[in-house]
Amino acid sequence: MKQINIPWSCGQEDYGMIQIPDAYKVLCAKTDRKQEDLWLPLWMHLTDTADVMEYLCCHWLSDSAIKAIGLEREELRCFCRFLGMIHDLGKGTTLFQYQITQKKIELREKLSRYKWGIKAENLKPGVTKHALAGEAIMQLFGFPESAALIVGSHHGKPSDNDRAVKDNMGAYQWNYRLTEDGSDQWTDFWKYWLAYASDDAGYAGVSEIPDVHMRAQMILSGLLIMADWIASNTYYFPLVRMEEEPELSVYPLRTEKALSRLELPEKTGWSEVTRTAVDFKCRFGFLPNSIQSTMIDIVSKTTEPGIFILEAQMGIGKTEAALAAVEICAEKSGAEGFFFGLPTQATADGIFLRLSQWGEKLSDAHSHSIRLVHGMAEYNEDYISLKEGFLNMNDDSEIFDGSENEYGLIVHEWFSGKKKALLADYVVGTVDQLLMADLRQKHVMLRHLGLAGKIVVVDECHAYDAYMSRYLQGALRWLGAYRIPVILLSATLPAARREELVQAYTGVKGTQCLTDLKSRAYPLLTWSDCGLVHQMQVSQDTGRKIEVEIHWGRDENIADELQHLLEEGGCAGIIVNTVQRAQIIYEELVRASMGMRIILCHAQMLAPDRLEKERLLTTLVGKESGKADRSRVIIIGTSVLEQSLDIDFDVLYSDLCPMDLLLQRIGRLHRHAHHDSIREKQLEKPVCHVLCGLDPELESGGCNIYGDYLLMRTKHLLPEKIFIPKSIPDLVQETYDDANDFGLTGEKYKAAKETYLVKVGKKGQKAGVYQIADPDMRESYNRRSSLRGLLKKKILDRDNRAEAAVRDAGNSIDILLLMRDENGEIRYLPWQNGGICIPTYTIPSEEECMMIARQRIRLPQRFCHDGIIDRTISELEAVYRKYFFEWRESSWLGRELILLLDNNLKTKLDGISIQYSFEEGLICGREDDA
Repeated sequence: MKQINIPWSCGQEDYGMIQIPDAYKVLCAKTDRKQEDLWLPLWMHLTDTADVMEYLCCHWLSDSAIKAIGLEREELRCFCRFLGMIHDLGKGTTLFQYQITQKKIELREKLSRYKWGIKAENLKPGVTKHALAGEAIMQLFGFPESAALIVGSHHGKPSDNDRAVKDNMGAYQWNYRLTEDGSDQWTDFWKYWLAYASDDAGYAGVSEIPDVHMRAQMILSGLLIMADWIASNTYYFPLVRMEEEPELSVYPLRTEKALSRLELPEKTGWSEVTRTAVDFKCRFGFLPNSIQSTMIDIVSKTTEPGIFILEAQMGIGKTEAALAAVEICAEKSGAEGFFFGLPTQATADGIFLRLSQWGEKLSDAHSHSIRLVHGMAEYNEDYISLKEGFLNMNDDSEIFDGSENEYGLIVHEWFSGKKKALLADYVVGTVDQLLMADLRQKHVMLRHLGLAGKIVVVDECHAYDAYMSRYLQGALRWLGAYRIPVILLSATLPAARREELVQAYTGVKGTQCLTDLKSRAYPLLTWSDCGLVHQMQVSQDTGRKIEVEIHWGRDENIADELQHLLEEGGCAGIIVNTVQRAQIIYEELVRASMGMRIILCHAQMLAPDRLEKERLLTTLVGKESGKADRSRVIIIGTSVLEQSLDIDFDVLYSDLCPMDLLLQRIGRLHRHAHHDSIREKQLEKPVCHVLCGLDPELESGGCNIYGDYLLMRTKHLLPEKIFIPKSIPDLVQETYDDANDFGLTGEKYKAAKETYLVKVGKKGQKAGVYQIADPDMRESYNRRSSLRGLLKKKILDRDNRAEAAVRDAGNSIDILLLMRDENGEIRYLPWQNGGICIPTYTIPSEEECMMIARQRIRLPQRFCHDGIIDRTISELEAVYRKYFFEWRESSWLGRELILLLDNNLKTKLDGISIQYSFEEGLICGREDDA
């Protein structure tokens, strides 16, 4: 382990000179339920936490987070130490000491030896949590309200109101102390420890302790939670035996050993930043185009970088432009890491390798922690290999210890868990992780602590509906208040949406902007600097400029048309709105015996199957594919094809969908110029066949997903030719311009418009139920603007419910898909892990659990509606109880739902037929023709 040097504060340079009365040393903070002879004195836990707080402030907290707090680093160091020293003061009360020593006779004897009054009568358990008690005690002695509130918030939930805190001590005085006159030794202890903590932190009196604003309270509450969790980990800070009487002389060695074991990557700054074309080529392997160069130039010239919105066509290199901007913004703002948010797990998985390779170059001389964060992250092979590669370097350690891995990216185990994931340096994941910063969830402060030290990038920001957009705007308000730079990327962003995002971040209304934010220029860069908003069209020297013909098509013509179009070779893409529709088209083309390679890819496939399909697609029709690879290949899929893969079709068929999404799909048509020379003659012109025909009725699946209104407008406004990128802004802006109906009339259209506008409004209102309050933008602290009551209303405390809450996706059920053969043996599907048998009479090993957990799939919505979901879950639970009862103790598999297929890979669920195949994925509600 490497040596940890801690900048001890005043009052700690010689622990031997400080004395704590023996009567106070016997107060208890923690015990061990399994080992009866272990405990931790309260004074030690407070000292442990103070040391960790001080260390985090000096070595881990970024300059950007410190700026957001608003204190100078030395002033903040003292305040952090003070908060650590008093955070559990509420444990020094009658109620807490009674409860923790109730079954510990030896500890009771220690307390009685010094005449601590611990009696059960008059105590009211459950009404005086020790965090609230600590806040009340600090208020009693006149400490700043904000400091008291941070102490009261260190278990993840601020107190609801000031009156409740003050009244608690009066109403339940016996929970605090034994007498009413305040002269008992509990009051003496509180006075002593508050004075001791103040002196230890370097304060001469209460008046020197800062009273901080709402934003600082949020970040410092998160930092205190983090420090408390570290100090409470007995691997780092061991408990002591009952017979021991530790002294202050165990410090600082105790803390140095703990932090050496913990081995958090320290903040190092950004030593090399991409500014020139040469820098860019060294970082990414190619010279920057005009869009990337402009992004670098604008960000470099900002004094105080704020929000940047880059709108540019698909495949132009927006990701690299954003990453170069991240480096410059980080240097300017003092941020130490980044968060890269994407709309889906597939898009996050698809970009993780690219971002980790970039992060590796940033970590040539330092170590940085990285995490992939979404529900299936633990099954991403690139992430697993990075994680295992690091762990293998530490074979002699009981748990992960980064001491021998001096430089590079590490997957630090302390940051595992959804609430701690954003605390890692580099975070790639679904945008939900950012949106939950605006969600009323316990420990939300940890998310703010993590974000306050990062540059935030959100890709595909057009892909979020009114519900998710409400949370994105809330998160942007907080990021703007913290002055954390944000980079938003989109190919197609409606002007009204752009204006909402800028106003949320800056707080600047449209009339105060330097531009009206409704520009239809393209490509377009919008940014803020020192509170002022700017906008400019970016010149484009590279990128595809193509003329796409729009043909209206019909399902029944697809087979004949493709037979002709692909007769000599070439590839086609078919992107439709629903899984069932994709499966039907796939089956029809297979039955047509076209002699072509036909591949189906959608979200209702097991993760290993989908990953294999995506790798195959990249080979056959990806950027590096050749003429032979692409010859007579048809790819059929859903929206997973429009976002997550860099693929290039010679001809495209697409269901009608909203204009911005249709343009995203068209972005997969003639995507790469180097393929032009190998395209067959009849495929030289890019053509998109929109599967709506001239039928007055719209396709039902698309209507269920997107609503009639946007589909009607898209169909009406779609021209015979689309010029990429020139046509993009006008088509998108007109589609979403609700003030102009462009000649659309009729009762059906009017009803569709009214339904759409009402639905958008309801989505926003529904999202607001769980949103936290907006940050106070005033610099000075005001008691009317604090964390108090932040989580007073509905709280979502379970991680899975929290993730679902920021997406208006309705109910969902994830299952593990296995099979039961004719002998009653449970097995993987035949092509998964060789179809080997899975023992159910014992708990599988961790490695086996991971293999089993990869067989996860989400059931279609037809099984998850309010009227059927309970019945579905009951049926699946019955299967679990019958075949997997022994697994109930497994931390991996104990709460899973499992669906068993028979030898023919079929079954029924709630009376509905289900089958699965590698080729088609999960098929529901369709029997064989026989």
